[in-house]
Amino acid sequence: MNYIIHLNAFLDKAAKEKWMVSYHYSLYMALFNTWNKLGFRKTFHIRRDEIMSAAKIKAKSTYYRCIKELHAHQYLVYYPSAQRQCPATISMIPLDGLTELLNRPQNTKMENAMVSLEGHLLQTNIKTISNDVSNGLPNLEEVLKFFSTHNYPREEALKFWYHHEATSWLTGNTPVQHWQPLAHKWMLNVSKSNNNNEDYDQSF
Repeated sequence: MNYIIHLNAFLDKAAKEKWMVSYHYSLYMALFNTWNKLGFRKTFHIRRDEIMSAAKIKAKSTYYRCIKELHAHQYLVYYPSAQRQCPATISMIPLDGLTELLNRPQNTKMENAMVSLEGHLLQTNIKTISNDVSNGLPNLEEVLKFFSTHNYPREEALKFWYHHEATSWLTGNTPVQHWQPLAHKWMLNVSKSNNNNEDYDQSF
């Protein structure tokens, strides 16, 4: 992800949007700044109060209206929190090379738009972030290191990462928040499957 290219693309595109006002600009920049600090990861969690403060937005109604409009116009993907005490999740959409995506009709419902956008998020260069600091989505290097640390096979690390990349790191319709326990569960299932196969072979 190139910081300058993306920012310039946003400013150029936003300048042509008749519906966009200063609150949309300030909210997007607050989210973009958070995204940048987190290494441009694929998805990240946000706290409404923190983002409102950074965007200088005082009214909750203004905040929710603006974030939903940014979602509807395909600047980002907004996953509302299922519970009040849990943070919402954001996927920022890279603005370069998205001609097909940006030309889509805008009259779809929020929930349908969420599903349609998931498969079109472009892969970004995610910086390596220590798992001691964050439980964010990993890159391949982090998964390989994690599996190696726990003496898990490299082949299973590759299977695990490519499987979850293909499913956009969703379990059902819920974004993955803690991938390390999911990796342990993956290996438990592999071990269970291998044991079942051994029992089957010995029965003959």
